[in-house]
Parts: sequence; structure tokens; C-alpha cells
Amino acid sequence: MLALVPPLLTVGGVLWFGVDVPVGDQWTLAPILERLELGNEVPYGLFAQANESRPAFPRLLFVGLARLGYWNVKREMLATQFLLMGTSLGLVLLVRQYRGDGAVHTAGFALAANMLLFSWTQYENFLWGIQFILYVPFACLVAACLLVLSRRPLHQVVLLVALLNIIATYSYANGMLLWPLTAAALASIRWSELRDHWRPAMLFTGAFAASVALYFWDFDWPTGHPSIWVALSDPLRAVAGTLVFLGSGFSFAMQFGGYQVLIAAGAALALAALLLPVSVYLFRNRDGRALRNQLVIGLVFVAYGVGSAAVTAAGRLGFGMEYLLASRYTAFSFTAFLGAAVLAHAVVVHAGRQAASRAWVTQSMVAIAAALAVLWGLANVQSVAHILEVHRSRLQARAILPFVLMADEQDVRAVMSFQGSAPVRRWLPRLVERGVLPRLRDRVTWVTAHETQRASHGALERFQVGEYGDLVAEGWTYLPEEHRAGDAVLVTARQEEVLRAISVTVPSTPRDDIVARTGAPRAFRSGWKVSLNGPAIPGLELWTLNGRTGEAYRLGSLTTVPAGQ
Repeated sequence: MLALVPPLLTVGGVLWFGVDVPVGDQWTLAPILERLELGNEVPYGLFAQANESRPAFPRLLFVGLARLGYWNVKREMLATQFLLMGTSLGLVLLVRQYRGDGAVHTAGFALAANMLLFSWTQYENFLWGIQFILYVPFACLVAACLLVLSRRPLHQVVLLVALLNIIATYSYANGMLLWPLTAAALASIRWSELRDHWRPAMLFTGAFAASVALYFWDFDWPTGHPSIWVALSDPLRAVAGTLVFLGSGFSFAMQFGGYQVLIAAGAALALAALLLPVSVYLFRNRDGRALRNQLVIGLVFVAYGVGSAAVTAAGRLGFGMEYLLASRYTAFSFTAFLGAAVLAHAVVVHAGRQAASRAWVTQSMVAIAAALAVLWGLANVQSVAHILEVHRSRLQARAILPFVLMADEQDVRAVMSFQGSAPVRRWLPRLVERGVLPRLRDRVTWVTAHETQRASHGALERFQVGEYGDLVAEGWTYLPEEHRAGDAVLVTARQEEVLRAISVTVPSTPRDDIVARTGAPRAFRSGWKVSLNGPAIPGLELWTLNGRTGEAYRLGSLTTVPAGQ
């Protein structure tokens, strides 16, 4: 039952912290959705590049989920969790292939695997639906290994494994690693069959060549990404970057005097120290077929993790070593450790029946695993602050989305689209018109507060003429119901009893005084500043927006003649 705790906690966290608004690269799906609404049967853009990847198959899923109703990206987040659950089940089935495994061993392995798969150091992936693409290749690798170990005829296995490899390749760039890795697994585990049947091998090789050739057809290196020559020109730094990437899941978010890079490298070295005695033990006792198969599968997983680390480090090293510690990359960090867990499980089961050889290998594994568990726990605890920050950023995006056409470029870029405001401003009205997204302004609830309540939701502190003749208003915002800063501040004009939005901004200024006044640490960045071009308009009003509930609380009116005019 303990093994079910990590996935249940993660699903609960996604339901609570996930926000149903597209952000960042998710807006690249907008033209595909619009074309579908226009009646195009085969949407253009499924195979278009997304950085170095061509995520055609995940895009098909995203389109299907979006067409279930309004484009709610929380479905994509939950799809990630279901994929991880399937991966977890596949891993358990893999280790159960080894005879002698008992319920206790299986439960222990399942707990360790789920602690890695559902670690909240991956919060950036869990709370961003498009990151589903990162988990597809490893899920395909687990399924491929199950097929290789199955009793299916060889030609069926090769065909199905090739299909899984194609799905992985056209989901995320490192999915191409599955071709050599699954080929190695097939050759190691089913060599006697391959030796007598060459046609399946030729089919596999042809599918590999065609898949990779089509992948790089009209391929462009992503604009703004560092050249791979940065890593090739400095091999030692590239190796260090690979180690840091491998251990990032045990170091992310730690605040130990800026030693995150060293801690990550240390975790990777601990992985190597764990693999050494385990691999030696399994190699010496490889006489049993089941044990030998476990060794092959475990090493394939480790190779996938190390290969992903090497490829990513080569492509991202130019951004700096700290960039390799990003939360979104910890998904790959854990795959190598999952491979080590598969190997360690086989050792524990086998050594349990070999009392003479049990001590040296189990003691070393327990010591290293305990150290990694401590790092894992510290990293997860210290991720909480980052999770709250991302949650607030998503709520801010949800708050300003109905009014994004008059939002500031810097605000849109900060919370909604890394490419700037252009993609959102271009596609939002068109998607709303075609029913892909709801008419967002109709979902805003305007709450006219009493005077005593008005101050509790924030205040206008200054309203004056700016340096260039514009009107500048400043103040703070607060949501007492949730003990945190408001998600946005909106300026409206009332014309013929109809509210018309004039400007919207995201609170970002630190305010220690507001934290002291409210006793709410999450009210720290509650200060806001908004500039209005042109003369003052009669009837201007200020509102605090709650992105979670869609409620707008009236702060008050702006004077028609500001101070200093």
C-alpha cells in the first residue's frame, strides 16, 4: 500500500496546483486546433519542430483531449500521471519476470520506483501539460523490454518494438536512443532466434533508418540554442555537465550555499558507486537466464538515462552548468536510477538465497541508497516553495488571459508565453470565436465590496502624472480568503453601465510591509504599478483579480485629476 502513496499524492497535487490555462509552448497547438475547427481532416503541423523534437504523437493526444471540451490543459497533466502509472506497472511486471521474487521484494521495488517516478522535484513537468512528451520515450522503452521478454514470436516482437521506437522518436528527441538500446536488448535476450531469422533484423534496421532520415528532413537547429560545439570543444566540462544532469533530481531546489552543482555531481557518482558492485555481482552470477535478463534490462535503462544526460548536456551546456539542474530535466535524471533499482532488486532476491555472498553487496547498496534517499527527501521538501511560485504564476496567467489584448508585453512573457505576447494575442480571439476556448470575460464575477472590505483586498496608494505625461497608479493587492497576493490588477472604464477593460497588470513588487500587516508570507509580491496613456477617463475603476475563482474585487475609483497635474 505504501507504493501507492507517491502517485496518489502527485495526482492530488496536480488537481490542486494545476491551472487550466495554456502557457509557453502549449500555444503552438493553437493553429492545429483552429484548423480542425475549420474542418481540416489532417491538421497541418503535427510533425513541426518544437525545439529539437517533433512531438507528433503527443500532439495527437493533446488535440483529442482538447476536443473533449474547452481546451483544458489539466487533462494533459493528468495524462502524464496516467502514463507514469502505466510505466510503474510495467517496471513491476519486468522485475516479476525474475523467479524467486516475493511480495515483499516487489512492494519494496514498487515503492522505490514510485518515489523516483512521482518525485515532486519534477513539478515543472507535472504542472505543465505539454511536458507529457518527456515521459513517452521511457514508457515506450519499458513496454519494449516487456515485449522482448515475452513469449511472442520474434517477428511480432520486432514489429511492435519498432512501432514503439517510432512513437518514442516522434515524441521527444531522445526517443531516438531507443533504437540502439532495444536492438541491444533483442540481441542479448533473443540472439538464438535472431541468428536463425535475419528478416526481422532487416525490418528493424530499415525502420530505424527511415525514421531517423525523415526526422532530420528539413531540420533546423533551434534559434537561440547554443551550438553543440561548446561541449565538443571542452570534453571535461561536458562530462561534468553529464554528471550534474544525472544527479539533478537529488539536488534541484537545494539551498546549501550554492553547492547544488556539486551535490548533483555527487549523486551521479553515488549512482556509479551503486552500479559497480551490483553489476559485478550479477555478472558473476549470470548463469541463470532470468538473472541475466534482469542485468540486460537494468543496464538498458541506465544507458537510456546516461545517454539522455549526455545528449542534453551537449545541447544545453552553453547556457551554463546551473541550467542543467532545471526541474524539467529531472525526469531524465531518474531513469538511470530506475535502472539501478532494477539491478539492485535482482541482487537482493538472488543474494537472499546466498547467505555467504549477501553481506558485502547488500551493505554497500543500503548505504548508498540511504544517502540518496536523504538527498531525495531534502530536494522534495525544498521544492515546495517553487511549486507555490509556479502555481501563482499560472493563476496570474489565468487572471490576465481574458484581458490579454491590453496586457503589458513583459507581464504576458513572464507568466504566459516565453515567446512574448504575439502568439497569445493572435490566437486567443480566434480560438474563443471558434469555441475552442470559452468566452473568458463572461466567466469573470464582478464583486463590488463594501468600504470596510475594500481595504482588505488591497489599496491604491499613489495616482499621479508620470515622467512622460502618462497616468501612473501604484498600490498593493491581497486576497484575504486565500491569504496571498492577488493575481492581477485590472483598470476598467464604465461606459453606459458596461465595464470596458483599459489595462491589466501582474503584481510583482516585493512588499515586506504587507506581509507584516497581513501575516501572510505569500503576500510578499503584492505591489503593483500600472501606467495609462492619454488623459484621465471619467469612471476609471480598479479591481483585484483572483485567477483561481475568476472573481474580481473592486478596489475603488481613480480620480479624474491625479496629483501633480
